[in-house]
Amino acid sequence: MKIDFTSKITDAPSSDSTDFIRPLGAFEEIYQLYTQTGPRGFAYAAEIVGPTTIDAWRKAIDQIQQSQPFFSACIEPNPGGKPYFRHVEGVSIPMRVLNGISQHRWETEIAKEVFEPFSGDVAPLVRAVIIHEPARSIVIIAAHHSISDGMSMTVVLRDLVRALSGETIDCYPVLPSQEESFAIFGPSSASAAESEPAAAQPSGPPLVLRQEDTEPPTVESLRLDSELTTRLAERARVEGTTMHSAICSAVLQAGRKGSRAWNEKPVRVFSTIDTRKICGVGDTSALYFLGGISPIEPGLQAGFWDLARRITAELAGPRSREGLKMSCQALANVASQGLDMASTLQFLTHAFAFEIIVSNVGKLPFSSDYGALRLRSIWGSSFLTGAVDEQIVGVGTIDECLHVLYTSYTPIPSFLENMKSLLSEACVLGSRTD
Repeated sequence: MKIDFTSKITDAPSSDSTDFIRPLGAFEEIYQLYTQTGPRGFAYAAEIVGPTTIDAWRKAIDQIQQSQPFFSACIEPNPGGKPYFRHVEGVSIPMRVLNGISQHRWETEIAKEVFEPFSGDVAPLVRAVIIHEPARSIVIIAAHHSISDGMSMTVVLRDLVRALSGETIDCYPVLPSQEESFAIFGPSSASAAESEPAAAQPSGPPLVLRQEDTEPPTVESLRLDSELTTRLAERARVEGTTMHSAICSAVLQAGRKGSRAWNEKPVRVFSTIDTRKICGVGDTSALYFLGGISPIEPGLQAGFWDLARRITAELAGPRSREGLKMSCQALANVASQGLDMASTLQFLTHAFAFEIIVSNVGKLPFSSDYGALRLRSIWGSSFLTGAVDEQIVGVGTIDECLHVLYTSYTPIPSFLENMKSLLSEACVLGSRTD
Protein backbone atom coordinates (compact mmCIF):
# COMPACT_ATOMS: atom_id res chain seq x y z
CA MET A 1 0.00 0.00 0.00
CA LYS A 2 1.47 3.34 -1.04
CA ILE A 3 0.02 6.79 -0.66
CA ASP A 4 -0.10 8.79 -3.87
CA PHE A 5 1.12 12.31 -3.21
CA THR A 6 -0.45 14.26 -6.04
CA SER A 7 0.62 17.74 -4.92
CA LYS A 8 2.94 19.40 -7.42
CA ILE A 9 5.42 21.55 -5.52
CA THR A 10 7.65 23.74 -7.63
CA ASP A 11 9.92 25.05 -4.87
CA ALA A 12 10.46 21.78 -3.01
CA PRO A 13 13.81 21.28 -1.27
CA SER A 14 14.61 18.15 -3.24
CA SER A 15 14.58 17.20 -6.89
CA ASP A 16 12.34 14.21 -6.04
CA SER A 17 9.00 16.02 -5.77
CA THR A 18 7.12 12.76 -5.17
CA ASP A 19 8.48 12.79 -1.61
CA PHE A 20 6.81 16.09 -0.78
CA ILE A 21 3.37 16.14 0.75
CA ARG A 22 2.71 19.88 1.16
CA PRO A 23 4.08 22.98 2.90
CA LEU A 24 3.17 23.57 6.53
CA GLY A 25 0.33 25.95 7.29
CA ALA A 26 0.74 28.85 9.69
CA PHE A 27 -0.42 27.02 12.83
CA GLU A 28 1.59 23.91 11.91
CA GLU A 29 4.68 26.09 11.41
CA ILE A 30 4.13 27.85 14.74
CA TYR A 31 3.75 24.50 16.47
CA GLN A 32 6.86 23.13 14.77
CA LEU A 33 8.91 26.00 16.19
CA TYR A 34 7.26 25.66 19.58
CA THR A 35 8.06 21.94 19.64
CA GLN A 36 11.75 22.81 19.55
CA THR A 37 11.48 24.38 23.03
CA GLY A 38 10.89 21.06 24.78
CA PRO A 39 8.43 18.15 24.96
CA ARG A 40 5.42 19.53 23.08
CA GLY A 41 3.93 16.40 21.53
CA PHE A 42 0.72 14.83 22.75
CA ALA A 43 -0.52 11.33 23.52
CA TYR A 44 -3.69 9.25 23.69
CA ALA A 45 -4.29 5.85 25.26
CA ALA A 46 -6.92 3.20 24.59
CA GLU A 47 -7.95 0.00 26.33
CA ILE A 48 -8.78 -2.94 24.09
CA VAL A 49 -10.46 -6.02 25.51
CA GLY A 50 -10.06 -9.26 23.57
CA PRO A 51 -7.33 -11.61 22.33
CA THR A 52 -4.33 -10.07 20.55
CA THR A 53 -0.68 -10.91 19.92
CA ILE A 54 2.37 -8.70 19.69
CA ASP A 55 2.82 -9.70 16.06
CA ALA A 56 -0.78 -8.66 15.33
CA TRP A 57 -0.15 -5.29 16.98
CA ARG A 58 2.95 -4.75 14.84
CA LYS A 59 1.04 -5.50 11.65
CA ALA A 60 -1.88 -3.27 12.69
CA ILE A 61 0.41 -0.33 13.46
CA ASP A 62 2.17 -0.82 10.13
CA GLN A 63 -1.21 -0.78 8.36
CA ILE A 64 -2.21 2.43 10.13
CA GLN A 65 1.10 4.03 9.17
CA GLN A 66 0.50 3.19 5.52
CA SER A 67 -3.03 4.63 5.68
CA GLN A 68 -2.06 8.02 7.14
CA PRO A 69 -0.11 10.41 4.84
CA PHE A 70 1.69 12.21 7.68
CA PHE A 71 2.70 9.10 9.67
CA SER A 72 5.85 8.55 7.56
CA ALA A 73 6.76 12.22 7.33
CA CYS A 74 9.41 14.56 8.64
CA ILE A 75 9.57 18.35 8.41
CA GLU A 76 12.24 19.94 6.22
CA PRO A 77 12.82 23.49 4.90
CA ASN A 78 13.04 24.29 1.22
CA PRO A 79 15.95 26.47 -0.06
CA GLY A 80 14.00 29.58 0.92
CA GLY A 81 13.48 28.28 4.46
CA LYS A 82 9.78 27.37 4.09
CA PRO A 83 9.05 24.14 6.03
CA TYR A 84 7.48 21.19 4.21
CA PHE A 85 6.16 17.78 5.18
CA ARG A 86 8.29 15.20 3.37
CA HIS A 87 7.43 11.52 3.03
CA VAL A 88 10.24 9.16 4.06
CA GLU A 89 10.05 5.65 2.68
CA GLY A 90 11.00 2.62 4.78
CA VAL A 91 10.61 4.02 8.30
CA SER A 92 8.47 2.20 10.86
CA ILE A 93 6.59 3.63 13.81
CA PRO A 94 8.61 2.68 16.91
CA MET A 95 6.66 0.25 19.10
CA ARG A 96 7.65 -0.20 22.74
CA VAL A 97 6.21 -3.37 24.32
CA LEU A 98 5.54 -3.95 28.01
CA ASN A 99 4.11 -7.22 29.31
CA GLY A 100 1.48 -7.20 32.03
CA ILE A 101 -0.97 -4.37 32.64
CA SER A 102 -0.86 -4.84 36.41
CA GLN A 103 2.94 -4.46 36.35
CA HIS A 104 2.93 -1.28 34.26
CA ARG A 105 0.68 1.64 35.18
CA TRP A 106 -0.42 3.08 31.84
CA GLU A 107 -0.67 6.62 33.25
CA THR A 108 3.04 6.43 34.08
CA GLU A 109 3.83 5.29 30.54
CA ILE A 110 1.78 8.03 28.88
CA ALA A 111 3.60 10.55 31.10
CA LYS A 112 6.91 9.19 29.78
CA GLU A 113 5.71 9.62 26.22
CA VAL A 114 4.65 13.26 26.59
CA PHE A 115 7.97 13.94 28.38
CA GLU A 116 9.95 12.55 25.41
CA PRO A 117 10.32 15.30 22.74
CA PHE A 118 9.94 14.82 19.00
CA SER A 119 12.58 15.97 16.55
CA GLY A 120 10.63 17.37 13.63
CA ASP A 121 13.35 16.56 11.10
CA VAL A 122 13.37 12.82 11.88
CA ALA A 123 10.62 10.53 10.58
CA PRO A 124 8.28 9.20 11.74
CA LEU A 125 6.70 11.79 14.02
CA VAL A 126 4.71 9.10 15.81
CA ARG A 127 5.47 6.51 18.53
CA ALA A 128 3.49 3.62 20.04
CA VAL A 129 3.53 1.73 23.33
CA ILE A 130 1.72 -1.58 23.84
CA ILE A 131 1.07 -2.80 27.39
CA HIS A 132 0.04 -6.33 26.59
CA GLU A 133 -1.82 -9.25 28.08
CA PRO A 134 -3.29 -12.08 25.99
CA ALA A 135 -6.91 -10.93 26.51
CA ARG A 136 -6.46 -7.21 27.22
CA SER A 137 -4.12 -4.45 26.02
CA ILE A 138 -3.45 -0.75 26.51
CA VAL A 139 -2.10 1.11 23.48
CA ILE A 140 -0.53 4.57 23.73
CA ILE A 141 0.04 6.69 20.63
CA ALA A 142 2.20 9.82 20.87
CA ALA A 143 2.63 12.26 18.00
CA HIS A 144 4.11 15.58 16.96
CA HIS A 145 1.23 18.07 17.12
CA SER A 146 1.93 19.49 13.65
CA ILE A 147 0.70 16.19 12.12
CA SER A 148 -2.23 15.32 14.36
CA ASP A 149 -4.85 16.45 16.84
CA GLY A 150 -7.25 14.91 19.34
CA MET A 151 -10.14 14.15 17.00
CA SER A 152 -7.98 12.46 14.37
CA MET A 153 -6.05 10.52 17.01
CA THR A 154 -9.27 8.93 18.26
CA VAL A 155 -9.88 7.80 14.67
CA VAL A 156 -6.37 6.33 14.56
CA LEU A 157 -7.11 4.34 17.73
CA ARG A 158 -10.40 3.12 16.27
CA ASP A 159 -8.63 2.09 13.06
CA LEU A 160 -6.03 0.19 15.05
CA VAL A 161 -8.77 -1.96 16.55
CA ARG A 162 -10.33 -2.39 13.12
CA ALA A 163 -6.97 -3.53 11.74
CA LEU A 164 -6.47 -5.90 14.68
CA SER A 165 -9.88 -7.43 13.97
CA GLY A 166 -8.88 -8.14 10.37
CA GLU A 167 -10.32 -5.16 8.50
CA THR A 168 -8.38 -3.41 5.74
CA ILE A 169 -7.83 0.30 6.40
CA ASP A 170 -7.99 2.42 3.25
CA CYS A 171 -5.58 5.29 2.66
CA TYR A 172 -6.70 8.67 3.91
CA PRO A 173 -6.32 11.68 1.60
CA VAL A 174 -3.81 14.44 2.24
CA LEU A 175 -5.65 17.36 3.82
CA PRO A 176 -4.75 20.97 3.07
CA SER A 177 -3.62 23.12 5.95
CA GLN A 178 -6.27 24.49 8.27
CA GLU A 179 -5.67 27.98 6.87
CA GLU A 180 -6.21 26.83 3.29
CA SER A 181 -9.47 25.15 4.34
CA PHE A 182 -10.63 28.55 5.57
CA ALA A 183 -9.49 30.09 2.23
CA ILE A 184 -6.71 32.01 3.99
CA PHE A 185 -3.61 32.22 1.82
CA GLY A 186 -1.65 35.01 3.47
CA PRO A 187 -1.84 38.00 5.81
CA SER A 188 -4.95 40.14 5.95
CA SER A 189 -4.94 43.78 4.94
CA ALA A 190 -5.94 44.71 8.50
CA SER A 191 -3.30 45.09 11.16
CA ALA A 192 -2.47 42.11 13.34
CA ALA A 193 -4.15 43.81 16.31
CA GLU A 194 -7.37 44.37 14.34
CA SER A 195 -7.51 40.78 13.13
CA GLU A 196 -6.61 39.14 16.43
CA PRO A 197 -9.61 37.18 17.74
CA ALA A 198 -11.19 37.96 21.08
CA ALA A 199 -10.26 34.48 22.28
CA ALA A 200 -6.59 35.28 21.80
CA GLN A 201 -6.67 38.55 23.73
CA PRO A 202 -5.44 37.73 27.24
CA SER A 203 -7.37 39.03 30.23
CA GLY A 204 -4.36 38.68 32.49
CA PRO A 205 -0.61 38.22 32.54
CA PRO A 206 1.18 36.19 29.86
CA LEU A 207 2.30 32.63 30.46
CA VAL A 208 5.57 32.11 32.28
CA LEU A 209 7.52 29.12 30.98
CA ARG A 210 9.21 26.62 33.29
CA GLN A 211 12.87 25.84 33.32
CA GLU A 212 13.82 22.57 31.63
CA ASP A 213 11.94 19.64 33.14
CA THR A 214 13.96 16.72 34.49
CA GLU A 215 11.24 14.09 34.93
CA PRO A 216 7.80 13.24 33.52
CA PRO A 217 4.65 14.96 34.80
CA THR A 218 1.91 13.45 36.94
CA VAL A 219 -0.91 11.87 34.93
CA GLU A 220 -4.18 10.73 36.55
CA SER A 221 -7.39 9.33 35.06
CA LEU A 222 -11.09 9.25 35.88
CA ARG A 223 -13.83 7.19 34.23
CA LEU A 224 -17.47 8.01 34.92
CA ASP A 225 -19.90 5.14 34.49
CA SER A 226 -22.59 5.20 31.82
CA GLU A 227 -25.39 6.02 34.27
CA LEU A 228 -23.70 9.17 35.58
CA THR A 229 -22.55 10.19 32.09
CA THR A 230 -26.07 9.85 30.70
CA ARG A 231 -27.61 11.77 33.60
CA LEU A 232 -25.07 14.55 33.18
CA ALA A 233 -25.80 14.89 29.45
CA GLU A 234 -29.55 15.00 30.10
CA ARG A 235 -29.12 17.55 32.89
CA ALA A 236 -26.99 19.78 30.65
CA ARG A 237 -29.74 19.79 28.00
CA VAL A 238 -32.36 20.72 30.60
CA GLU A 239 -30.11 23.51 31.86
CA GLY A 240 -29.70 24.96 28.39
CA THR A 241 -25.98 24.33 28.14
CA THR A 242 -23.50 21.67 26.97
CA MET A 243 -21.56 18.76 28.44
CA HIS A 244 -18.37 20.62 27.67
CA SER A 245 -19.40 23.68 29.64
CA ALA A 246 -20.54 21.48 32.53
CA ILE A 247 -17.10 19.87 32.54
CA CYS A 248 -15.45 23.33 32.49
CA SER A 249 -17.62 24.41 35.43
CA ALA A 250 -16.57 21.30 37.38
CA VAL A 251 -12.93 21.86 36.43
CA LEU A 252 -12.97 25.44 37.74
CA GLN A 253 -14.73 24.60 40.98
CA ALA A 254 -12.60 21.50 41.63
CA GLY A 255 -9.51 23.64 41.11
CA ARG A 256 -10.73 26.27 43.55
CA LYS A 257 -11.51 23.60 46.14
CA GLY A 258 -7.92 22.40 46.05
CA SER A 259 -5.94 25.56 45.23
CA ARG A 260 -5.85 28.69 47.36
CA ALA A 261 -4.20 30.59 44.49
CA TRP A 262 -7.16 29.84 42.20
CA ASN A 263 -9.46 31.61 44.68
CA GLU A 264 -7.32 34.74 44.65
CA LYS A 265 -6.86 35.36 40.92
CA PRO A 266 -8.76 35.11 37.65
CA VAL A 267 -8.68 31.62 36.19
CA ARG A 268 -8.58 31.41 32.39
CA VAL A 269 -10.13 28.22 31.03
CA PHE A 270 -8.87 27.46 27.51
CA SER A 271 -11.22 25.22 25.50
CA THR A 272 -9.91 23.59 22.35
CA ILE A 273 -12.31 23.83 19.38
CA ASP A 274 -12.41 21.21 16.63
CA THR A 275 -12.60 22.84 13.18
CA ARG A 276 -13.04 19.77 10.96
CA LYS A 277 -16.80 19.95 10.52
CA ILE A 278 -16.85 23.66 9.78
CA CYS A 279 -13.92 23.23 7.35
CA GLY A 280 -15.65 20.31 5.64
CA VAL A 281 -12.66 17.96 5.92
CA GLY A 282 -12.42 14.30 6.89
CA ASP A 283 -10.58 12.23 9.47
CA THR A 284 -7.01 12.29 8.15
CA SER A 285 -4.57 12.79 11.00
CA ALA A 286 -3.68 16.49 10.81
CA LEU A 287 -3.81 19.67 12.90
CA TYR A 288 -7.35 21.05 12.83
CA PHE A 289 -8.20 22.86 16.04
CA LEU A 290 -8.30 26.34 17.52
CA GLY A 291 -9.51 27.58 20.90
CA GLY A 292 -11.48 29.96 23.07
CA ILE A 293 -10.68 31.37 26.50
CA SER A 294 -13.19 31.89 29.33
CA PRO A 295 -11.72 34.11 32.08
CA ILE A 296 -13.43 33.57 35.46
CA GLU A 297 -12.91 36.32 38.02
CA PRO A 298 -11.93 35.55 41.64
CA GLY A 299 -14.70 35.44 44.21
CA LEU A 300 -17.38 34.49 41.69
CA GLN A 301 -20.24 32.80 43.53
CA ALA A 302 -22.19 31.58 40.49
CA GLY A 303 -23.94 28.23 40.74
CA PHE A 304 -22.68 25.23 38.83
CA TRP A 305 -25.13 25.53 35.92
CA ASP A 306 -25.07 29.33 35.85
CA LEU A 307 -21.32 29.13 35.30
CA ALA A 308 -21.77 26.44 32.64
CA ARG A 309 -24.24 28.65 30.74
CA ARG A 310 -21.86 31.59 30.97
CA ILE A 311 -19.04 29.51 29.48
CA THR A 312 -21.32 28.34 26.66
CA ALA A 313 -22.19 31.95 25.86
CA GLU A 314 -18.55 33.07 25.95
CA LEU A 315 -17.50 30.28 23.57
CA ALA A 316 -20.25 31.02 21.04
CA GLY A 317 -18.17 33.66 19.24
CA PRO A 318 -14.90 31.68 19.09
CA ARG A 319 -16.84 28.58 17.94
CA SER A 320 -18.61 30.36 15.07
CA ARG A 321 -17.25 30.14 11.55
CA GLU A 322 -16.43 33.85 11.64
CA GLY A 323 -14.65 33.53 14.98
CA LEU A 324 -12.64 30.52 13.86
CA LYS A 325 -11.66 32.20 10.61
CA MET A 326 -10.53 35.28 12.55
CA SER A 327 -8.36 33.08 14.78
CA CYS A 328 -6.92 31.34 11.75
CA GLN A 329 -6.24 34.69 10.07
CA ALA A 330 -4.43 35.93 13.18
CA LEU A 331 -2.13 32.89 13.00
CA ALA A 332 -1.49 33.54 9.31
CA ASN A 333 -0.70 37.19 10.07
CA VAL A 334 1.86 36.21 12.69
CA ALA A 335 3.48 33.61 10.42
CA SER A 336 3.66 36.07 7.53
CA GLN A 337 5.89 38.41 9.56
CA GLY A 338 8.62 35.76 9.67
CA LEU A 339 8.84 33.30 12.51
CA ASP A 340 11.73 32.62 14.82
CA MET A 341 11.82 31.10 18.29
CA ALA A 342 11.57 34.40 20.14
CA SER A 343 8.61 35.73 18.15
CA THR A 344 6.80 32.40 18.36
CA LEU A 345 7.12 32.24 22.14
CA GLN A 346 6.10 35.87 22.53
CA PHE A 347 2.96 35.30 20.47
CA LEU A 348 1.92 32.07 22.16
CA THR A 349 2.58 33.17 25.73
CA HIS A 350 0.57 36.36 25.25
CA ALA A 351 -2.24 35.27 22.92
CA PHE A 352 -3.00 31.90 24.53
CA ALA A 353 -2.46 32.58 28.23
CA PHE A 354 -4.41 30.19 30.46
CA GLU A 355 -4.50 28.50 33.84
CA ILE A 356 -6.16 25.32 32.60
CA ILE A 357 -6.79 23.71 29.21
CA VAL A 358 -9.83 21.52 28.60
CA SER A 359 -9.39 19.45 25.44
CA ASN A 360 -12.69 17.66 24.81
CA VAL A 361 -13.30 15.43 21.77
CA GLY A 362 -16.91 14.91 22.86
CA LYS A 363 -18.96 11.77 22.33
CA LEU A 364 -17.05 9.70 19.82
CA PRO A 365 -19.23 8.77 16.84
CA PHE A 366 -18.17 5.16 16.39
CA SER A 367 -18.82 1.70 17.75
CA SER A 368 -16.88 0.12 20.59
CA ASP A 369 -17.28 -3.46 19.28
CA TYR A 370 -15.14 -4.93 16.47
CA GLY A 371 -15.55 -8.68 16.13
CA ALA A 372 -13.88 -10.35 19.10
CA LEU A 373 -12.39 -7.02 20.23
CA ARG A 374 -13.91 -4.19 22.23
CA LEU A 375 -12.61 -0.62 22.38
CA ARG A 376 -13.53 -0.11 26.03
CA SER A 377 -11.81 3.21 26.80
CA ILE A 378 -10.05 6.13 25.12
CA TRP A 379 -8.01 8.55 27.23
CA GLY A 380 -6.59 11.86 26.11
CA SER A 381 -5.23 14.25 25.38
CA SER A 382 -2.11 14.36 27.54
CA PHE A 383 0.46 17.00 26.62
CA LEU A 384 2.72 19.75 27.98
CA THR A 385 2.87 23.43 27.09
CA GLY A 386 5.86 24.25 29.29
CA ALA A 387 3.90 26.84 31.30
CA VAL A 388 4.39 27.23 35.04
CA ASP A 389 1.55 25.51 36.96
CA GLU A 390 -0.13 24.28 33.76
CA GLN A 391 -3.20 22.09 34.28
CA ILE A 392 -4.25 19.95 31.30
CA VAL A 393 -7.59 18.11 31.22
CA GLY A 394 -8.36 15.78 28.32
CA VAL A 395 -11.95 14.54 27.93
CA GLY A 396 -13.82 12.13 25.69
CA THR A 397 -16.87 9.87 25.82
CA ILE A 398 -16.94 6.34 24.43
CA ASP A 399 -19.16 3.39 25.25
CA GLU A 400 -21.44 5.93 27.00
CA CYS A 401 -18.75 6.61 29.64
CA LEU A 402 -16.99 9.92 30.19
CA HIS A 403 -13.19 9.64 30.39
CA VAL A 404 -11.03 12.35 31.95
CA LEU A 405 -7.22 12.50 31.80
CA TYR A 406 -5.35 15.00 33.99
CA THR A 407 -1.74 16.07 33.34
CA SER A 408 0.32 18.49 35.44
CA TYR A 409 3.68 19.06 37.08
CA THR A 410 1.82 20.74 39.95
CA PRO A 411 -1.37 18.70 40.33
CA ILE A 412 -4.11 20.25 42.45
CA PRO A 413 -4.90 17.98 45.44
CA SER A 414 -7.98 15.75 45.02
CA PHE A 415 -8.72 17.41 41.67
CA LEU A 416 -10.37 14.45 39.90
CA GLU A 417 -12.13 13.28 43.06
CA ASN A 418 -13.64 16.74 43.56
CA MET A 419 -14.52 16.99 39.89
CA LYS A 420 -16.48 13.71 40.04
CA SER A 421 -18.32 14.85 43.18
CA LEU A 422 -19.26 18.16 41.57
CA LEU A 423 -20.56 16.47 38.42
CA SER A 424 -22.58 13.97 40.48
CA GLU A 425 -24.11 16.73 42.60
CA ALA A 426 -24.89 18.80 39.51
CA CYS A 427 -27.05 16.01 38.12
CA VAL A 428 -29.29 16.26 41.18
CA LEU A 429 -29.15 19.94 42.09
CA GLY A 430 -30.14 21.57 38.82
CA SER A 431 -31.20 25.21 38.71
CA ARG A 432 -34.15 24.59 36.41
CA THR A 433 -37.23 22.43 36.80
CA ASP A 434 -37.35 19.20 34.79
